[in-house]
Amino acid sequence: MVAWQKISQSAHAIRKYSELVPAIAIVTGTGLRDLENTLSDPTIIDYKDIPYFSGTSAPSHAGHLFLGKLAGKSIALLSGRLHYYEGLSISDVVFPIYVLGSLAIHTIIITNVAGSVNPNLGKGEIVALSDHINLMFENPLRGAYNEKIGPRFPDMTEAYDSEWRALAKAQADTLGIRLTEGVYAAMAGPSLETKAEYAFARDMGADLVGMSTVPEVIVARQLGIRVLAFSIVSNVCSPPHKIQKTTVEDVIATAQSANPLLKELICRIVSNM
Repeated sequence: MVAWQKISQSAHAIRKYSELVPAIAIVTGTGLRDLENTLSDPTIIDYKDIPYFSGTSAPSHAGHLFLGKLAGKSIALLSGRLHYYEGLSISDVVFPIYVLGSLAIHTIIITNVAGSVNPNLGKGEIVALSDHINLMFENPLRGAYNEKIGPRFPDMTEAYDSEWRALAKAQADTLGIRLTEGVYAAMAGPSLETKAEYAFARDMGADLVGMSTVPEVIVARQLGIRVLAFSIVSNVCSPPHKIQKTTVEDVIATAQSANPLLKELICRIVSNM
């Protein structure tokens, strides 16, 4: 569990850069770019200039916090996330979410890319997450407890907000985007999954596998923040499809090809929140 004093110091430092009070936060995943360009008059803060923030090392994760307006809403956008596989502690990974919570956001929109273990979800599709399975074998709430932050045992029966998913589906229909729902299984990485691990995830009820998102969602729900999350399917790794070798370059390219649709969808969702 992170220290309350560190959270407060980071939030105080951010407020020195901008008087904007964000209502919605957006976390962009691998290969997702240009969403920050939708913000009007943004303030840009490098992670290294925020006390206790860790720098990013994952490909295509810039490591900047943007504060600005989107569709009249005050937005905090994390361009690039932190991953457990980068060698960080789980507390470092979720620290930005605690800070966003102290800035009084009520909703967080999280994006990622993921492999599909559901043969009905094809490469490049956008999936709204309905639930998750934590196969990272780590929980960010483990450790010393501080009641100032939130409950020790937050309920996770609706980790992903059903009202926001319904809004997402309605806006996707308007835009002609096929949006399905799926369960996301998070593994620690950074190695990609074996064939047996893909099969294991599918047998457990997962539709997607990835290496992020779940720690941030756990903390968001501890803070009472509503969560809407999307995966872009980077590759299909479920029978009857032949499981092919996947590279990070392929993952990023797929994410970038689907990026314009997801970007437009998020803008429409924020406008109607």
